[in-house]
Amino acid sequence: MKQADSNLGSESASIVRLLDRRCDLMRARNTIFVASSRLPQKLDGIPGFFDGLLKLATQLDPQTDSLLTAAGTACDVFVRRIGQLFQIPVVSVSVVGDESKVPAVAEGESNEIVAVAAAGLKADDVLADMANQMLVLSIRRNGNLHRAVESRLSRGKATRLIVSSALTKKKLSNELLDQGATGWYLFDAAAQQNQNDHPMPMVLSADEVDGGEFLLHWTRRRVGPWPDQSESEFVDDLIFRSPRKDHRELAVLRRILATGKILSSNHLIRGDRSVTCFSDLTFGQLQNRRVFRPHLSRWDFEPFGVAIRKSWLKEQGARPVTYGDEPVWESLAAKDQPFFQLKHETAKVDWSIENEWRVVGDVDLKQVPPDAGLVFVPTLEDAREIGLLSRWPVVVLSEEADA
Repeated sequence: MKQADSNLGSESASIVRLLDRRCDLMRARNTIFVASSRLPQKLDGIPGFFDGLLKLATQLDPQTDSLLTAAGTACDVFVRRIGQLFQIPVVSVSVVGDESKVPAVAEGESNEIVAVAAAGLKADDVLADMANQMLVLSIRRNGNLHRAVESRLSRGKATRLIVSSALTKKKLSNELLDQGATGWYLFDAAAQQNQNDHPMPMVLSADEVDGGEFLLHWTRRRVGPWPDQSESEFVDDLIFRSPRKDHRELAVLRRILATGKILSSNHLIRGDRSVTCFSDLTFGQLQNRRVFRPHLSRWDFEPFGVAIRKSWLKEQGARPVTYGDEPVWESLAAKDQPFFQLKHETAKVDWSIENEWRVVGDVDLKQVPPDAGLVFVPTLEDAREIGLLSRWPVVVLSEEADA
């Protein structure tokens, strides 16, 4: 093992040596430590805890950020799962007090490092010392984490604390804020407006938007497992009434915004190319043309989804669909075939009313500029629920938006 390059500097008091084989995921990356004091057994009874974790995940960049964790820390399991779901690299730190007890690291594993800690210090101390940034979800007075946070703040290192009396007692929160922590507000709309990095989205009515500038992608209820879920996990969710069993249109929209990606599909698409579909419709047309299709057991237009500025999508290769018959299909070059939709003269449904556009492959929402996206939902209640995940204005399609 060789001594790693680290960002610790001479002010570090927690780490005697930082050892690794290859520490690529720490070099030239923004490292984040997500921390909490010990959690209760009933995890679903922690108001705001997972909201904070999810909010952080939506703001991370797989190209520049890495998450730090260590086995046995309170958030370890959740941080590793967030890394999987959002494709954020996770650096696993093994903390030992004696260099002679350094565990072996398998060949080729560049995401495992070893830190030899000063006497009496724990993993929370080490990770708090190492990380460029730290997010504290919940903290109790006089514990290991409290000591680690105060030590970090004394050196002026960036530390965010979720401000919620359900997670951290108000007196302790105020003390840490006075020491230099930055407050992160999840539920207070007025306070959220003051957060420069992630303000609450603006709510608009449909008639306030020039629909002709946008292409619409609406979400449908998910049938069967999520893309990253096995059939057995899906059945477990149904049996044990997991929150993941919610596959409604709004749940699908939440998932799209949380992961920052619209996944492409080749379902009902001729050929083997996966595409992401949009419609060149205004919000008014979306509502007026909504019809239930019994043979598909679904509505053809849904009032939940994402609208992206047409000019930006065209830069990503978006093109309108060519509707035609077999001779038209056979005349197309391979590069044009993903943009073809068969149209039968005798068909009962004329799908060309969708004015469909397509992009080959997934659409990375994290690349969509702030002024080039909208989210749309049917009611103001839905807008409040989706608001924390959206960095764009939310369009409410019903008259309730004027209330």
